[in-house]
Amino acid sequence: VHERWPNALVQRCMAHVLREMRSLLTRNPKSDAGVALRVLVNRLTGIQTRRQKRRWVRAFLGWQRKYATFLKEKTKSIDGRFRYTHRKLRRARTHLVRALPDLFRYVRDHRVPRTSNQLEGGINSPLKDLIRKHRGMQPHHELVLMSLYLKKRARKPPRDFN
Repeated sequence: VHERWPNALVQRCMAHVLREMRSLLTRNPKSDAGVALRVLVNRLTGIQTRRQKRRWVRAFLGWQRKYATFLKEKTKSIDGRFRYTHRKLRRARTHLVRALPDLFRYVRDHRVPRTSNQLEGGINSPLKDLIRKHRGMQPHHELVLMSLYLKKRARKPPRDFN
């Protein structure tokens, strides 16, 4: 995408980020760090302005500083190796850190949707169903099938943006 459309805005789907975070943090986190991060994650849905975004990012960075030592704790496993004690919490933090650059595009440009639900139900869902119905195809045949489906469904001929 970045090669073909270098100036295209990428918006991480807020719904997918929230789903992953809630899965990793569970409904009732045991640690103070987990509880605090869950509170922060729940505040994501209310962000509408640049000011709210800046406040949330500052709060998240503060959370990382406050619990940095806690997240580095290691425990000796059965096989004698040391592993991070709070792996799911670390995964949650990493997921947010990686999502952050593309998480708030909608705040700047109101034409950008916060979620990809329109894609999931509108375009991706029939494509996934088509591939599922024709499972076992070679990958290049799957691409041909999807291409034919999209071409048939197109209302206007695609434009070349170069």
